[in-house]
Amino acid sequence: MTISPADATPPRIVTAAFSATFDDKVTFRFSENVAASLSVGDFEVSRLGRERFSPARLRLTYDQRTNRAILTFASPTGSGELASGLYRLVLKSTGVTDGAGNRLDGDGNGTAGGNLVMYFRKG
Repeated sequence: MTISPADATPPRIVTAAFSATFDDKVTFRFSENVAASLSVGDFEVSRLGRERFSPARLRLTYDQRTNRAILTFASPTGSGELASGLYRLVLKSTGVTDGAGNRLDGDGNGTAGGNLVMYFRKG
């Protein structure tokens, strides 16, 4: 009988990027599957000096084959377009885990915990 060591490696964000092609979106690629725990409630998005988006205005899809998540935005007009401005996005590590229960290494320091904070400009 072979016993495998327990998975103690936290998932991490491999890439994160904003795209304004067609509908605006932020794409994330994770080092391993976090689909079961990732939700719109794990994100905070705000336009600096303006509004903060409620989770109801965020849409999230996850491809388990590629560990790629896409966050899109719903507007009151139904468009997925963001208003021009500088945005701050926070992905909170507290609710994001892999299948072994390891918390996300959001700040990329090699240990579980820490949030991803990114800024992007539209327009």
